[in-house]
Amino acid sequence: MNKILICFMFIFSYSFVCAIKLDEISSLDKCFLKAINEISVKVDMAKNNKEKTKLLETLAEMLIINKQYLPALSIYNNLLESKKIPKRKKKEYYVKLGDIYKLEKNYGFSLEYYHKALLLYKKNIDVRFKIGNMFLKNKLYNLAEKYFLEVLAINKNSDAAKKGLGDVYSCQNIDTKAIEYYSQINPKNYDKETVVSFVNCYRDLNRFDDAIKVLDIFMKENKDTELFFLSGLLFIDKKEYLKAKDMFLNSVQYGESNFRVYVYLALIYELTGEIQKAKTMYDKAYSINSSYAVVDLMQAKIAYKMNRFYEARRYAYNAYVKAKTVFVKNQAQKMIDFLRSDNNLLSIKDSVK
Repeated sequence: MNKILICFMFIFSYSFVCAIKLDEISSLDKCFLKAINEISVKVDMAKNNKEKTKLLETLAEMLIINKQYLPALSIYNNLLESKKIPKRKKKEYYVKLGDIYKLEKNYGFSLEYYHKALLLYKKNIDVRFKIGNMFLKNKLYNLAEKYFLEVLAINKNSDAAKKGLGDVYSCQNIDTKAIEYYSQINPKNYDKETVVSFVNCYRDLNRFDDAIKVLDIFMKENKDTELFFLSGLLFIDKKEYLKAKDMFLNSVQYGESNFRVYVYLALIYELTGEIQKAKTMYDKAYSINSSYAVVDLMQAKIAYKMNRFYEARRYAYNAYVKAKTVFVKNQAQKMIDFLRSDNNLLSIKDSVK
């Protein structure tokens, strides 16, 4: 059965209920068309309006999952026109319409339908939270704050609202206020995103021990390469380099492709005089991403310490060529000039022939 015929059968079966147009449905694959056909048959054979409504709701969800928003909108709008629709269902459809418009980034219509839902249930938390998140995503922080505070006024124990308020202030670099709300969240409800924001707020305020405590609590049950890396940075902030090294090594254990971890490990090994290990770490970083001039510059420094003068000249020259900022380019030039001035070395010109 070809696609056009299936679509025709699909529309013919229930267009009188949900007024879907053929040109509203696009990019349909065979599995999706088959599912649509099956539901259309069930709609046609439904014993009563309740069963038909349930099937149409299922179809609308399927359309949303497959990003067929226009026909999904048609279904919900027509369901809203049904007689004797319960208040609870009306609110549900308004929220669904708001969600679809949000997916389409039509935030004006989305807000309109969310507000219609709120008019039916004035103390609804979920809808307020959706509105708050929508404003937060669009950097309308004052409006986002308003709705998250309304959620807390209704339910003072809402960790989701506390996280939302923490995010509102964190995004504006109001770290003290962000910490005030993040710290009220039950640690059992932490997620990675919240922990990273929470820790960075403490870090901005040089409260490194507090940041480490937050990480330790979360990482008891959640081992993660990025979080180990962040923990390593905090120990560097505290100048506790051996502990930082342990964290970076743990980071590598849980994810071997983190370019930054190898760079920081190389720096620590260089600080502790373990030059060969520093070289190994720089080589691993270089194998992941060779585009950073700073790594070439560090490689030049390590090569010089190991008396590998040709390598030093090559890396210094590469750093100069790759540099995207005046500062790094100047540092590369200084390294080149230094290598030129050393009587034991050939000129940079000779080394790159």
